[in-house]
Amino acid sequence: MFLNEKRKVNLNGAVLLFSCFFCAVFAAIPLNQLATKRSTNAVPCNTHGSRIAMADGVDAKLSAEQRFMRDRPPSSYCVRIEGCSELITKSPNVQKYETRPFSVGGFNWTFIIEPFGSTTNLGTWISTYVAIDPRDISVYPFFNKWEVLSIDKTVYGPNSWKLLKFSTLTRDFYVSDEFSIGGKTWAFKVYPNGDGTGQVNSLSLYLTLTENQTLKPYEKVYVRVKLRVLDQKQSRHLEKPILSWFNATGESSGFEKFVSLTDLKNPAKGFIVNDSLSVQIQFEAVSSTNYYSSNAAQVSSF
Repeated sequence: MFLNEKRKVNLNGAVLLFSCFFCAVFAAIPLNQLATKRSTNAVPCNTHGSRIAMADGVDAKLSAEQRFMRDRPPSSYCVRIEGCSELITKSPNVQKYETRPFSVGGFNWTFIIEPFGSTTNLGTWISTYVAIDPRDISVYPFFNKWEVLSIDKTVYGPNSWKLLKFSTLTRDFYVSDEFSIGGKTWAFKVYPNGDGTGQVNSLSLYLTLTENQTLKPYEKVYVRVKLRVLDQKQSRHLEKPILSWFNATGESSGFEKFVSLTDLKNPAKGFIVNDSLSVQIQFEAVSSTNYYSSNAAQVSSF
């Protein structure tokens, strides 16, 4: 289960799965079963008998309870995902969650979780890895223990934006006033005559994480939203979903071809009324992350 990148490192350890609590455990010595003679300094690897997938080539019996002892405490980094069904069941578009770096054995590592599985077992397994982080960074002390990713599935909004005198809009794109959801500020971004593959044939519509805020290194935000172009006559709105990670301010997620210009300008569709266009967004899930040190009372939250 361990993935070594850039440099070869001999690893001996395990990845533990506690429902939606993931833990990467690094051991410098082989693990011995409880039946063997115990050292006076032996420390339980897992006192709760959770399932263990071994990384040293031993056949893992995931259906059976396994307990192990080691001669010294392991180095570990743990991740708890609150509301993990959001990532597991919604869409493979969610791809992966990668933790902040943590330090073990003189290397910086990240813990990677693919909630929908890897490309070889998509939708069948949860895939987990550790990887050496090749970036030259300093790892702060409170990164070294565990983090909690919380997904708030409260429905927020909807937030709407009306573009007036639509036929006179000449700029490539327009950005709405900002609005706040989940502790972050967001905005609509509209290309009246299309963007990318939608240029000259479609209206392009995006959600943008605005630039007037600061994300700390490795901070990322997951969202599930519904983008709409409103039918102002019969309320038969055109709606499309977004499931996406935002990794930096200024990033946008949406559709180059949200609606064709032919349909947009068709009076029967009701999208443009009195030369105005209305777009709308509804947030259905948004994430936040807390980082904990060895002292559980110390927490960095954003």
